[in-house]
Amino acid sequence: MMKITMIRSSDLQNGQLVQLNTSNIVEALSSGELLGVAENCRTINQQDTPESPIQTLEICEVVIDGPCQATLSGSAPAAGGMIYASGDKISITPNGERIGRIIPRGWSDLTAFADGESVTILINGVR
Repeated sequence: MMKITMIRSSDLQNGQLVQLNTSNIVEALSSGELLGVAENCRTINQQDTPESPIQTLEICEVVIDGPCQATLSGSAPAAGGMIYASGDKISITPNGERIGRIIPRGWSDLTAFADGESVTILINGVR
């Protein structure tokens, strides 16, 4: 698994596809280049030295390669399938570059994945 910790926009949530903005802050994917999937979004306090003021930062880990949770746009069969970027979510509808696959449900669970569901995916080394 490859992931990096980045400063994020305050409205970014776990499972969203992300891009870097011009200030090198991670934000929801809109029209930029896909960086990865947001995971473990949180607020931290940082203090560089004992004399410096405390800074509050919004951060998250960005999964670039490996398993993670992502938000599904549309539905998908229980068997999973290849995934593509669909705005800041994933979709099984082919629309551009394939970015990975949805991990299938367990052998006894035939329930389809639903729109908006957080699904386990394997993202393939996003550029």
